[in-house]
Amino acid sequence: MASRPEPPRRHRAHSRAALLGLAGSALLVACGLRPEADEFKPTASFQDIMAQVVDPAADGLWEAVGTVTTAAGHQELAPHSDEEWAALRGHAVRLVEASNLLLIPGRPIVAAGLRVEDAHVPGINNADEIARAIAADRAKFVAAVHRLHAAGTAALVAVDRRDTQQLLLAGDALDKACEGCHASYWYPGAAPPPRIGPPLQSTATADAPAARR
Repeated sequence: MASRPEPPRRHRAHSRAALLGLAGSALLVACGLRPEADEFKPTASFQDIMAQVVDPAADGLWEAVGTVTTAAGHQELAPHSDEEWAALRGHAVRLVEASNLLLIPGRPIVAAGLRVEDAHVPGINNADEIARAIAADRAKFVAAVHRLHAAGTAALVAVDRRDTQQLLLAGDALDKACEGCHASYWYPGAAPPPRIGPPLQSTATADAPAARR
């Protein structure tokens, strides 16, 4: 009786890998875990992320380039040392990744017991109103956050190229992204606030630096 031909080793290896994969998935299910660890645990609020990550990073980029006007004349601001460029890169990276944090489902607008900043001002949305506005048109919110990501990415590219002009342009895009999102969700009914960031060619006096938020 002719012996049964042995399957190619490559096929046997693939079969073993498939069995191991199935066994691993079954173990995860038995332990109450999903095969893909994609369950986030958002703890910090939107307001926390904005105050602790986005605002400091944006301010760091806006304040790095521009023109300061003093009694002695004009002074151009720009990073020069490796350390200064490295700090700017950190700001850009934080901005880019903060945009992903804002898209994690289930994140609260404010921490328990707190309220939206400036909630006492007429036209400012409270936390529930912001949450409803986001839920009503999730695609619109995602697009707004992606504009923040794009501006942060442009800043990161400019920093890696050490291109101060491109960094100015990225800062202007960042200003528009922040203002557009805030005007839609934070203060849609309020009087137009001051610019969040500096104009494209920022200027300031030595005694009173230009507002960055």
